[in-house]
Amino acid sequence: MIFIIFLIYVPFIHSVSHTLITTYTGVNRQMAAEFPEVSAVTILDGLQIDYYDSVTKKLIPTQDWMKEFASTDRWEEYTEIRERVQQINKINIRFIMEQFNQTRALSGVHTYQRVYGCDLDDETGNRRGFDKYTYDGQRFITLDLEKIRYTASVPQAEPTVMNWNEDRKQLAYLKQYYRYKCVYWLKELLHYSKASFEKTGKVPESTEQILTEPGVIDNKSNRSASYPLYIGLLIFIIILVFLILILFCIILYALWNIRNQFKPYYNKVRYYKENNSTPQNTSPTEDCSQSEQSLIESSEPLAPSPEEGSSSPEEGSSSPEEGPSSPLLNN
Repeated sequence: MIFIIFLIYVPFIHSVSHTLITTYTGVNRQMAAEFPEVSAVTILDGLQIDYYDSVTKKLIPTQDWMKEFASTDRWEEYTEIRERVQQINKINIRFIMEQFNQTRALSGVHTYQRVYGCDLDDETGNRRGFDKYTYDGQRFITLDLEKIRYTASVPQAEPTVMNWNEDRKQLAYLKQYYRYKCVYWLKELLHYSKASFEKTGKVPESTEQILTEPGVIDNKSNRSASYPLYIGLLIFIIILVFLILILFCIILYALWNIRNQFKPYYNKVRYYKENNSTPQNTSPTEDCSQSEQSLIESSEPLAPSPEEGSSSPEEGSSSPEEGPSSPLLNN
């Protein structure tokens, strides 16, 4: 049993998963005066590592170790991608508002969001990509990377899904991107993060942004992407102690059942021993015969014999000998 628990425990503490998430958020023009019309953030293992919006039009690193990455040519590539997506998002949000008949000036505030990225398991090498769109906090379109096709969550998304699914070339590219290129960028960013930690010994602190269903970002305090070893060990010990207690209770219950099964036999043996506690050379039948014989011999006749003289009743008289008492039956 302990060996089985160990097999479960080892992958639990050593299997570390890393996640890279990019989130684009667009709002309609009514909110543009207070908030950027388009903004984007990238999150690595729960830490925000960069920020972009349509006001500054700059990709800003939010971690110290990202500043080294920002000095490379790749940073310019990242910035250009954000600028292109900014224009695409403006078109997309207007199109979606038309699908929902919300193009009037007083239609209210509306948000459009795209969340995409990939996961990588260091231990198993498993990788998973994801790409989904939401509108006003509700799921709109999702890319199924197993079937390599988009699925619509609402009727208003069906025209877009039909057009996107016809572009087989783009779907094939997305499959390769999420399986290889996204994981490549993830490893590159982890490399920069690890190199910075080895130099400074400082763990980055930031605000963790967790994507809650159906795509709303929830800010929570920073937590590590993987449990430290001592936490995993503590959980293992708790589980082991719990299983030992269960096993101990099972053994006690089994012994109690065995005792109840053998109790009638124990009582019979005890009864037999108590009934046979008299000496082996004397049996109850012999004792009874001897008592009767003594009773006959010692009994005084009702009338004196003619040959014998009268004598005092006390002379030669004796009390009858009592037979053996019945044994006490002790259960």
